[in-house]
Amino acid sequence: MLKSSGITVHSFEDVESNFKRWRLDNYTLIKGWFQHTVPLWDAPNGISVLRLDGDLYDSTMIPLQYLYPQLSKGGILIIDDWGLKGCRDAFEEYFMGMTPKLLLDNGLTYWQK
Repeated sequence: MLKSSGITVHSFEDVESNFKRWRLDNYTLIKGWFQHTVPLWDAPNGISVLRLDGDLYDSTMIPLQYLYPQLSKGGILIIDDWGLKGCRDAFEEYFMGMTPKLLLDNGLTYWQK
């Protein structure tokens, strides 16, 4: 059985409440572990903004493998925890020197496809 470290845990309801508070209405929340949910996700119209906040290698690599190919041309990739070694290692391994165009690096790091 998978278990969270509990370091940055937020309930589904808290996340949904925050999205409503910010008046966000065009999103899909999927509850579950990255390795169980991300491979099943299909975005038939593409993804315009892909924001990864997984903190660790696997929880960055899995969305890169399955979701980055669905990111629309010109779409934005955001890695919240760029300063964490696992996130950076997953990014560098996934792109192997062929990185997208860096737009901003200030803790939250943005690239354009």
